[in-house]
Amino acid sequence: MSTGPNSGSFVSPQFQVPDVAGVQLTLKTWWEIESVNPHNFDVMDIVVHPATGTDAVLRLNPTTDPADANRTAKPYTSGGFNTAPVWQDVAINLEAYRGQTVQLRLEFDTIDSQYNGFRGWIVDQVRIGAPPPVPIVTLQRAQPISRTGLVPADRMPPRAQPRQ
Repeated sequence: MSTGPNSGSFVSPQFQVPDVAGVQLTLKTWWEIESVNPHNFDVMDIVVHPATGTDAVLRLNPTTDPADANRTAKPYTSGGFNTAPVWQDVAINLEAYRGQTVQLRLEFDTIDSQYNGFRGWIVDQVRIGAPPPVPIVTLQRAQPISRTGLVPADRMPPRAQPRQ
């Protein structure tokens, strides 16, 4: 078990955000942190730092404490309180930065030396671009089906008339 504070960060080179509609940052994340005041300790921040302007920060931490008196020895994970971590998909809208030069920072900080025996934060498959297109499904008008199978068109009930 760790007895000291821990921190780490990833800082990207500066890059230009693509000037495309719906541009976003996507990534997969997996984490296991302390469950005592999890919003303010073992902090996992994704920071968009524009060349000019103000940083945007997304904190991935849970916003509430679990209601468990023995939570000091139990983890809070990407799967929930005291459960195994799972990979999660994260998408962050970057529309406000289209065409701008930015830098990304992924920052983890335990803040203090308490309850630091957990595995921390893992990030994978970081991508910046337009969201994948949503497949378009064309629906065809099908023959109505009764309990015995297809109903011939000449035996169909008349269509309901719109209200006037």
